[in-house]
Amino acid sequence: MSRAGYWPSPWPVECGGNHRPKTTTSPGFGLRPTDRLVATTKHTGRWPVMFVQRDPGELFLQGTTVGEEGPVAGWVERVDPVTLETVATSGDLPAGDHEWCGSVAVHANGDLYTVNGSYLHRLAPDCSVVAETALLVDHAHNGLLILSDGAVITKDIRLGDVASTLTVCDENLQPVASIEVPEPSMGRIAATSDGPGNDVIYVPGSTRVHRYRWDGQSLTHDSTWAPTYRDADAGGLAWDCTIADGRVWLMDNGNVPAVQHRFSQIPTVRSPAPSSPSASGPGTSGGAPQTPSWSEPVRATGISAADQTDVVTLVPTEYPSGWVIAPPLVHDGVAVVWDTGNTGVAAFDITAPGGPEMLWFQPFRTSMQPMLFPDTGELIINDYRQLDEYETSDDIVVLDLRTGQMKARVPTGATRMNGMFLCPGWDRDLYYCTFGTVARIRVESL
Repeated sequence: MSRAGYWPSPWPVECGGNHRPKTTTSPGFGLRPTDRLVATTKHTGRWPVMFVQRDPGELFLQGTTVGEEGPVAGWVERVDPVTLETVATSGDLPAGDHEWCGSVAVHANGDLYTVNGSYLHRLAPDCSVVAETALLVDHAHNGLLILSDGAVITKDIRLGDVASTLTVCDENLQPVASIEVPEPSMGRIAATSDGPGNDVIYVPGSTRVHRYRWDGQSLTHDSTWAPTYRDADAGGLAWDCTIADGRVWLMDNGNVPAVQHRFSQIPTVRSPAPSSPSASGPGTSGGAPQTPSWSEPVRATGISAADQTDVVTLVPTEYPSGWVIAPPLVHDGVAVVWDTGNTGVAAFDITAPGGPEMLWFQPFRTSMQPMLFPDTGELIINDYRQLDEYETSDDIVVLDLRTGQMKARVPTGATRMNGMFLCPGWDRDLYYCTFGTVARIRVESL
């Protein structure tokens, strides 16, 4: 896949690319009957969000501080890919007092770009600060992408009545363009490109999906394509967009009560420090079930990028009051969608002649961003389990994409639910993040 604007690594940005494929060119586990999965776990005391790769063996971890003491700050660390110990660190980076999960990406120029709160930073590969800028909008930003000409684009997250703003900066972090979105936008943006200075950005709004074009100098709203994915009084807001098979995909019912509470004030409500792996934190209340304000089931919606009236709708479960905190995975005609609130993950054949057909269903409580190894067809999800009255476990589960057959399971060492990101490794392994905990999952042959 094309990753113009990025360093040539298998995973230079969250979800593996601007269209958020959640697939990788890295070799898969290739699990055999004599193999098992093993986890190396590290409890951080902070909020790790994502790993990205630069050169082979160069692994970077990004996150934010948590706890009521001191100002909110972002941070980036280079970590040992085997032990997960810190090799180099940026130190605390200003975030404008806005605590939320930001992002990091490895630019084609070799430096790292990270957004936390209302600040954007450029870091050298040793994690030292090259440049810093306060963004035009003094609010939490969730995610950044590198466009094909090297420009950096980000957006503030909004759940209320204030519209979001797209901001573009050049490589030196100088703002070069901004445009207000017609609605508040909670989810992260996605983009496609036909070459430098010809990028298309998709923004999930509160009721519609909006499309913008970047020509290297300015952002232009495409008023001919702005499909509605939900009615204003039905269901919940969408998280991120995923672009696959000629469609823009997203799932609704994402603004769960804990997220609404966090954004009920400015700056955002802060999280307590994770005193243990199971400490309460962002996204959910320590993994406890939540009751949303809507009664509708979760829906995954796929809208044709060529014709906004061509819409596919998938329902993973038909139970009421479903909710999710991550977007779907769509690859090679298969869409993987789930309902975290009611428990259940399903795969659909979206190319079936008579319309989408469910391929399989599994009773797993999936919450985080999944990942796929296309070469082996191994789908990686999490399954948050209540072991007994007092103990929980967030496990990594490997499924066959086409059949749903479970190939392996391993506890990560984390005990709370999460909506964070996975990252492939270099040697039949991958990396996992959640609030307070990171882990390396690897294959061990018996």
